[in-house]
Amino acid sequence: MRLFVALDLPDAVREPLAAWRADVPDARWVPAERLHLTLRFLGETSEGMTNAITGHLERIRRRPVPIATGDLIRLPSARRPRALAVRVNETAPLGALVSRLGEALGRAGAPAADHELLPHVTLARVRQPDPAAIRKALRGLDPPEAEGVATSFSLVESRQTPDGPEYVTLLRVPLAETPTASGG
Repeated sequence: MRLFVALDLPDAVREPLAAWRADVPDARWVPAERLHLTLRFLGETSEGMTNAITGHLERIRRRPVPIATGDLIRLPSARRPRALAVRVNETAPLGALVSRLGEALGRAGAPAADHELLPHVTLARVRQPDPAAIRKALRGLDPPEAEGVATSFSLVESRQTPDGPEYVTLLRVPLAETPTASGG
């Protein structure tokens, strides 16, 4: 199974981002129901490891995480823009959740993250990027600023289909409880 852990976006963030579009050549816009903030990509994961990960993630207790979007970014770079995304502002609650996830995943036996988190929400993917055409299409356009509070995160399986990825939520963990003295 190809897995990732995602912060579930509140409607106050998801809806304005899903409604924003630019006339970018060869862009495939991500449907509203697939918009998320990846907290940790796990990749191909065995069933046994998935069960261990699930067990550790469901014990995490954190407060809700405020989310505020920032500027438009091109990934992996402006010179090779394969994706258009909106940056999510880094906050202490988001950093604390990412740290807690890392600890829980480590206890489950998952490999350490191979790079630092760049908080963002992917809005579109570009198959045959033309950097100059993308720059021209985006000139003077910015996605709407959006704010909200995320009240859950999920363990998600990504299944590849001819129409793009299909996401199946394996576990949803609420972010509503007060952290415990044991570091939860």
